[in-house]
Amino acid sequence: MTPRSKQPIVKELKHPGDSAGTRITRDFLNSTMIKFANLNSKIYASAGSYPFEYAERQIQSVLFCSFVDIGAFPYAEYPILRKIRGRPKRKGWLDLWVLYRNTMFLIEFKHTWASFNSTKLPRWINYAWNGAIKDVCAISKQTLNEERAYGNVKMFELVMLTIRLEQHPRKGNKPGIVDDIKARQRVMALYKSLKPRPVWVFYWCLNEKLQRRPHEWDGQFWNYPAICLLVWSKEVA
Repeated sequence: MTPRSKQPIVKELKHPGDSAGTRITRDFLNSTMIKFANLNSKIYASAGSYPFEYAERQIQSVLFCSFVDIGAFPYAEYPILRKIRGRPKRKGWLDLWVLYRNTMFLIEFKHTWASFNSTKLPRWINYAWNGAIKDVCAISKQTLNEERAYGNVKMFELVMLTIRLEQHPRKGNKPGIVDDIKARQRVMALYKSLKPRPVWVFYWCLNEKLQRRPHEWDGQFWNYPAICLLVWSKEVA
């Protein structure tokens, strides 16, 4: 029988200064990350695996449910127009469109992994991060004006990047247990490695009991000490 996991503890590591826009964004992101951790824990307790072990599409389904659970209204693959300077407008799809209270979030989402023990940031993470920022910033003024016309709402463009931190046992040795301080330091190193820097950073350090349970993937065994959420945001004027 799969053991029951303790209530996950999500912590905020970085945030911008206080304002009406940042307060609602912080509430949205913090609530979402807590629900996301809870849903991952519930699925693990029933199925013995975490959704965050898999790829972007699988993890998006849990993120979608997290939005609904906090009272938000989400659309996946929302149709938009993109405009890049010097090129004609083209039709495209936004990963997630979310209405939360009186605020609309236009979101590009990425999910990847990084070694917990390496100090280097995998090159593809910066590529994915910058590509997502370019995509969300390319949303055309026509699309933004059409969305704003639906009501008196604030609007933010977001890039949400989740990173699964991994440890791989070597030569039969079990990886050491990662405490909150070590998890915080590793997430902070990821934050400093991204350009431009994330505006918000949240992380969930799995408890010791869960870290001791290896997970098999493609014939190899892995431990997942933590997962973090890094967010770039810009208010649409």
